Amino acid sequence: MNGLHRAYLLLYNVILAAGWASIGWAAVREYNQSGHVNHLFRATEKSLFIFQTAAVLEVLNAALGLVKSSVMITAFQVASRLFLIWGVLSPVPQTQNSLGYVLILCAWTVTEVIRYTFYALNQLNMTPYLLTYLRYTLFIILYPMGVTGELICIAKALPVVLS
Repeated sequence: MNGLHRAYLLLYNVILAAGWASIGWAAVREYNQSGHVNHLFRATEKSLFIFQTAAVLEVLNAALGLVKSSVMITAFQVASRLFLIWGVLSPVPQTQNSLGYVLILCAWTVTEVIRYTFYALNQLNMTPYLLTYLRYTLFIILYPMGVTGELICIAKALPVVLS
């Protein structure tokens, strides 16, 4: 991989790691100020939509051979999250203050901060053991948490969509 590709991937991953960290920070700040989760969506919505939508570039990165990911698997993963934010959360307010959104927010934020930081440091040939351990271990908790949150949001949206 040439220096330009490496610099692009470093910048992309640093921006996405910082973006997801800002989402987590906004959620924690909102919860600390209000004492409840009713306004987490409002506090995180814009950043979540920007940084999750930016993940479309991951499909392009795979298609161009900049990363060794499967284009189809990456496209499916990105599309499923985009469906959730643009097709479920955005148009159906009943999903926005649900336990499902809290689970999604926690799972996605922790996952993405770790993942994008791992990828950024990997571009510099620096992958600390702790970060590697977290990247490949926390999914045991975070994956089911995220899927559960997604299913709760979809279940909350169904009566609205079907009516």
